[in-house]
Amino acid sequence: MSQTGGDRVGDEQSDDTAASNTPELPVLTIEVDGSSHILQPGDHAVTIGREPPAEIVVPRPGVSRVHVRVQRDGEHWLLTDAGSRNGIYLDGERVDHVIVGSRLVVHIGDPNGVALQLIPHARHVEPADAALSRAGSAVAARREELGLSHLTLSADVVAVEELALFEGGRHWPDHDALATLEERLKWPAGAIASIRDGAPVPEDEFTEVLTPTVQVSVAVDAADIAMRAIRARAELLPSPHARDFTHDITPMLTELRRLDRTVTSAARNAPGRLEAVVALAGIRQLRADLIVRAAGSPHASLGQRLGAIRQRGGLTAPEVAAAAGVTAADVEAVETEDRPAGAAAEALEHFVTVVGPAISPVQ
Repeated sequence: MSQTGGDRVGDEQSDDTAASNTPELPVLTIEVDGSSHILQPGDHAVTIGREPPAEIVVPRPGVSRVHVRVQRDGEHWLLTDAGSRNGIYLDGERVDHVIVGSRLVVHIGDPNGVALQLIPHARHVEPADAALSRAGSAVAARREELGLSHLTLSADVVAVEELALFEGGRHWPDHDALATLEERLKWPAGAIASIRDGAPVPEDEFTEVLTPTVQVSVAVDAADIAMRAIRARAELLPSPHARDFTHDITPMLTELRRLDRTVTSAARNAPGRLEAVVALAGIRQLRADLIVRAAGSPHASLGQRLGAIRQRGGLTAPEVAAAAGVTAADVEAVETEDRPAGAAAEALEHFVTVVGPAISPVQ
């Protein structure tokens, strides 16, 4: 399998000697063709190519259908040629694979082809916080609504990797970055902090950047790509009884809720677009399946257990709220992993304990 330069490492290798002793795999940012993608240490291998089944799609001449694979290799990320016709190139030299020991750029297709930048970040990523997740998800939805990419915002707002971590509920930007981000998203000052603290997302009183028809197309295309990635990650989930199962599946459910809101919002402004309905049906079916799987873990959250009961019993949020003596907003808050008042959480916990076995008996 060896070709010229078949075992290359990114520049500044000497700087990575200490990092190689770090037990945790770094977060990896992949920037290609105007888009940015974040790989966390626990993520599965990702493929890059001209069209599906590649998970990162780069529809450019010279790029094979599945061209490159990025995967874990011990304490580093490894980029390999996935059997492409035109190869991958580092410093003008064709290579089989590259160990990503530091920031580097390779080209795919030819020595001056599509640039693929890989940026490892040797930082500890804290678990997602519910309040941060709420704010980050709102920012991601607004960004997609306005047709803004990570790279577009990162030019004058916040680094690509920090923006992605923020949208995933794992990083809180500084004051200046928040102010600039709110300006670019056409939100009033302080809106993001207010959303984090439980306030609703600001109503949009501004002229839309994209027409409703284009918004639907963008939302559906983005949802399709995200759904393929989530399905691939779901196939690699461990047993529901494994320690990391709930940690791994919870971000998928958060992402599916965000996709649902994004596609629903776009479709509402452009009635008659059947592809939006198809996308929504796929999102909701996958979310229902994953909620039921999540509830099978002994570490499942109250929201996951309640969501599974509603899915299996065909119960609406108002019906559960009426039975439990809480509000529909309390049900929504629990299922989105927010923190409702203690009494409401206790009432819903009691509902799950009593009603759950009758609707979803243990097999």
